[in-house]
Formats: sequence, C-alpha cells, structure tokens
Amino acid sequence: MPPRPGHETASTRRTGGKLQSRPNDHEIGEFARRQYGVVSRAQLIELGLGEDAIDSRLDTGRLCRLHRSVYAVGPGLVPREGRWIAAVLTSGRGAVLSHRSAAQLWGILAARKRQRTDVSVPHSTRSSRVIRRHHLPLEPEETTVRRGIPVTTLARTLFDVAAGLSEESMEGAIREAEYLHRFRLASLEELLERHPGRRGATTLKACLEA
Repeated sequence: MPPRPGHETASTRRTGGKLQSRPNDHEIGEFARRQYGVVSRAQLIELGLGEDAIDSRLDTGRLCRLHRSVYAVGPGLVPREGRWIAAVLTSGRGAVLSHRSAAQLWGILAARKRQRTDVSVPHSTRSSRVIRRHHLPLEPEETTVRRGIPVTTLARTLFDVAAGLSEESMEGAIREAEYLHRFRLASLEELLERHPGRRGATTLKACLEA
C-alpha cells in the first residue's frame, strides 16, 4: 500500500522542507568502512540521519563514541588508522594528521607505546588525553591525503619531527623517506628557506649537509 500524501516512511526524513532518504545500517557501515570504521556526527547528518536516530544508535551500541561527535560503527576494535582519522575529524575544519603520527603513516618512524595522536589545526585549541593538537597554520601545498587520511606532506612531516629527534634519528628518517617514497631533499631545502627560524631547523641543516 503506497504511503499517504505527506506521510514519511521509516527510510525517509524531512530536512529543510525536503524529503530525504534515510540511510540504513548497511549504508552507514559501508561509508564508515572507507574511514576505517569511523564516522562523524556531521557526516551522518549529511547522509540523511536525524539527530534522534544518531542518539538512538548510541544508546543501543550501534555507534560507539570515540571523541566529541565522532563514533565507531559497531563495537569492534578500531584500527590505528581509524584512531588517526577520528582524531582529525574531532579536531575540526582544516585539521590534518602531523608530526610523529604522520611520520608513522608515511612509514618513516616507528610507533611509541602510549603515544598520543598528533594533529595540526589552523586555530588555537586544547590538546586532550589522547590527542596532541599543534596550532600550526599550513600552506595548501604542505598537506595531502594518504590512505584516505588528511596528513602533512612527507617533507612537512620530516620538517616537523626534526625538533624532537637527534641528528642520527633524523638521518634515519630521511633515508627511509628516500627509500620508500623516492623523496627529494630539495623539498626540505624549500621548507627551510620558508621557515628558517623553526625548531629543528639546525638539526635538518646538519643532516642535509651530511
């Protein structure tokens, strides 16, 4: 029996006066799968899910809160990449994975135990127990997307981690970048010219000279 005029079926909702399809759990799961099992509240609303439907899924465990307005779809274990993209999503517009977390994504530094996720944001904001936020406005050419995760470019990542590494460790990271990604040292030289006073610049210069 067709729905009566003005009647909304269970798979639709009204947004801005328009009837919009409401995604089912399979569609939400497929969307989240592309983000390593993670989705934000804003993305769910964009897909067509209402606020009440989101809260209902939180109450029943179909969504599990990871950070403010960012959820895992289902109770399963979230992989490292999911934790990274969740940290980026909850940090707001313009946020990208950076510093040591970005170096792990690029495969040039090993992980540390109990390490917070590093995220750079264009606005000043507080860090949390699990996310270290860096107030760092970046040029468009200093960011990219790797494996679906917004991240600083390889050159910018090397530039940012230099402040916390010894010359020996920095040389090792550069060698890994050259081996894994055919990295060009000229990219680092350009960043040094653009930001000569940044922490780590002395270490980088020594590595480049060596």
